[in-house]
Amino acid sequence: IHNAGERRKRPFVDINCAALPGNLLESELFGYAPGAFTGACKSGKMGLFEVASGGTLFLDEISEMPLNLQGALLRVLEEKHIRRLGETKNRDVDVRIIAASNKNLSKMIREGLFREDLFFRLAFHIINIPPLRKRSRDIKDFINFFLAQNRKRTRKHITICEEAMKLLHSYNWPGNVREIKNAIAYACDITEGNVIKVADLPSSIFKKKDVSCYEAADFFRESNKPLPQVLDEVEKEILKRGIETFGTTLKAREQMAKALGISIATLYNKMRKHALL
Repeated sequence: IHNAGERRKRPFVDINCAALPGNLLESELFGYAPGAFTGACKSGKMGLFEVASGGTLFLDEISEMPLNLQGALLRVLEEKHIRRLGETKNRDVDVRIIAASNKNLSKMIREGLFREDLFFRLAFHIINIPPLRKRSRDIKDFINFFLAQNRKRTRKHITICEEAMKLLHSYNWPGNVREIKNAIAYACDITEGNVIKVADLPSSIFKKKDVSCYEAADFFRESNKPLPQVLDEVEKEILKRGIETFGTTLKAREQMAKALGISIATLYNKMRKHALL
């Protein structure tokens, strides 16, 4: 929004309102006069409203801003000036505010946790960004974007196998974009080659992969086979798919056993039974 607007050549300043306690957040936003409080800089400090004047100030996690500071913010938006802590004079500022929240502000207003007048002052234009699980078609774009970033970082041409890509698409991403960014970075660091496999993904993702995801052949449609034979064939197919997915290293075997819900000894016994070792 900032880069596409008339203020793009002016400052863009951002602050996470959840990262600081109320008193420190107030001094960061409005600045303070010399000696305004214990530990203050002797020369005073310019606040972010002044730093961003003429440009944009992005208030992330605005739902975490204390109520008393919400009132001070509303006053700045209405009067177009700030007053540093410990000063009596006003300083004019011209700042466009962009605010973000991952909480329902309407609900917080009903609960008395967010000022209704501030909400309506900020809500000139509301952009609702659905969670990643509701826009799964974007997942591939995010994966490719973060893969490109990590190729530059690791200086390796890392790709991702089809099975891992399918799993990433089926995952519900409770952590949204931050989680997918961290998952790709983790996989790029953990993979032993240049291709990310299921076993390279964070355990919180690949451990949700159940047996049905191995897409074992539908042996049950075959006729005239006794149940023990059908079960053996299904078991062998699952093991073969597991080897293709996780790999053949000791660590891969351990991850495969964990994903299948069996011990490593049981896994080896089954692999010997089916001549897969």
